[in-house]
Amino acid sequence: MREVNGFKAASEEKLVETAPYVILSDGNGGPTREQVFSISAWSATPAAANRALVVLDGAYMIGFGPRTAEAVRDLAEALYPDEVGTPAN
Repeated sequence: MREVNGFKAASEEKLVETAPYVILSDGNGGPTREQVFSISAWSATPAAANRALVVLDGAYMIGFGPRTAEAVRDLAEALYPDEVGTPAN
């Protein structure tokens, strides 16, 4: 997939073309899994095939403050639960 710089509006065709394996959603009143995957553009993606929706608080994820490292870890655990865990001593 080509890199995208900044926020861009996307057509339904572009959403299908990007073929995401996971869709991220804001946990503060964001859409439900059913609502997300009922959108025709999303329903044709690998994410829909696996019902892969990660819901995290949007402000937490883009706050870029003292909790940034914690937010990155939470996202990594949501995306790669088998690879990310408690560090060994």
